[in-house]
Amino acid sequence: MRQNTAKCRRRARSAGDLAGLAYRQLQERLWSGALGPGAKVSETRLAKELGMSRTPVREAIARLEREGVMQQVASSGTFVRRPDRLAIVEAYEVRIAIECFAVQKAALRMKPAEVRALRGHCDRMLAAIREFRDSGARVMGGEPLALYQAADLGFHFMLVEAAANRRALDIFRDVNLLNYIFGCRSHERDLHHVAWVWLGHARVAGAIRRRDPGAAVRALERHMRSSMGAALQAYDERLAGRGRAGDHGAMTASTHCRDSSKIRDVAERPRRLARATRTVGQTLARSATLSPPVGPPSAGMISDPRSNPQGNRSNP
Repeated sequence: MRQNTAKCRRRARSAGDLAGLAYRQLQERLWSGALGPGAKVSETRLAKELGMSRTPVREAIARLEREGVMQQVASSGTFVRRPDRLAIVEAYEVRIAIECFAVQKAALRMKPAEVRALRGHCDRMLAAIREFRDSGARVMGGEPLALYQAADLGFHFMLVEAAANRRALDIFRDVNLLNYIFGCRSHERDLHHVAWVWLGHARVAGAIRRRDPGAAVRALERHMRSSMGAALQAYDERLAGRGRAGDHGAMTASTHCRDSSKIRDVAERPRRLARATRTVGQTLARSATLSPPVGPPSAGMISDPRSNPQGNRSNP
């Protein structure tokens, strides 16, 4: 009896390991973009590629269905879900709740070495932005985009890990994949967009460095809601059938400013932004030939967040 029980447990562990492997493989393909919204997922093909039966693959797909990443379509098969407006909002709202909870703890718990590592993610984002700016490309892509996204993701994972709450981390992992599929890959990134996203991270890192949990929560929520606005506006414009080329600059700028007058103010008067961040002037001079004319603030603001007098206000 005991031997039979042990065998059953070993089989269960083996089946669970295979299902876990299939799940991780599917996640990797989702993260890499090999499986995008609307892509069909074949149990048979995936099982053959992984060298396993269809059962663990089916379990992995069922898990992703429960997480809202995939869906069964009658008489058609399994597909990666296409985002709808509600799914985008829900994914971001869950992330906002979890990350605001986490950043409050991070501001008080993070050790100096962890704070420096968090700042390192900001520095890598900035390095990717500079490489993109110097390339003269209109939209970030290729290696700069890969480095930028890895640093962005690492920054947010560090915040949630600092809360030392395993359940929150599990939920974050699940919803962040949805967030990535529905939000992060929903629009292109021009120089203005990535500069403002970096600024949001820098403000959070600065508040944590000052051990100011209130400021950290405010900065993070402002950053996340701005990102949600970008994803929703990109979704609405795609739904309306508008071309990205003509509307892209206004779209990316508007998601980081509160109204059109402020968008014009940022675009037409970069000197004001330079004064606010002190060191942006040199960046503007080096990127004067790019559009829009606003470049990313320098790394100095991360190490001394007080150099930005608007750090605790809404974006200009």
